[in-house]
Amino acid sequence: MKKTILVTGCNRGIGFCLIQKLIKDVNNIVIGTTRSNTSALSDLKEANHDRLHIIEMDVGIEKSITDAFLKISNLSTSLDVLINNAGYAPDKTKKGENVSRSDMMDAFEINTLGPLLVIQQSLPLLRNGLMKKIINISSLLGSHAMNPGRQIAYSTAKCALGMITSVFAKELESEGFAIVAVHPGTVATDMRPDLKLPGAMPHIQPEESADGILNNAVFTKENLNGRFITWNGETMAW
Repeated sequence: MKKTILVTGCNRGIGFCLIQKLIKDVNNIVIGTTRSNTSALSDLKEANHDRLHIIEMDVGIEKSITDAFLKISNLSTSLDVLINNAGYAPDKTKKGENVSRSDMMDAFEINTLGPLLVIQQSLPLLRNGLMKKIINISSLLGSHAMNPGRQIAYSTAKCALGMITSVFAKELESEGFAIVAVHPGTVATDMRPDLKLPGAMPHIQPEESADGILNNAVFTKENLNGRFITWNGETMAW
């Protein structure tokens, strides 16, 4: 069965690994969005030009999203899966008392409003698809129960993404949708350079995270609508 899958933030880290793995299945048509290209992304596109499409899109800018979806709609009349992966963490080391309004707004624009607008633009295409899945890449930091007390801007934005997941799950359940929030693990990406240092806390690589997201959220037969899970399929407390 042919499947069309949209992945936001595909130029590096988990997003790049997701499209790299998805494109290995000849039945997958993959649409990736990114603010900026990379040589690795260009090479992957060149090697899979018939099934991999790269669209410029900045999830922090509404016009960029609407312009991108004009192009996406010209590529395909349907989507099976949306993976809302693009994200931004502006305040890794600041305590709550020092976080600025601009930090809060930047985190909210990209991690909350961006995914919301992408979902809204995707819905007409997803309604034409067979799988009807929306995967929102969240974070342990977006969990009230699991957050250790840090990164207030990023954490607040991801927590709000959880509510978006919950509301859409209830609104679209009768249409056969599955909307899921996923903690991708503590992943060594460019967003977490500290994990690449000697003595870093336990973590996983982007490839392992991507495998888990695909196996346990995207292609699982289990009904996960409205759930918050980890990359390895465990339930995450809201």
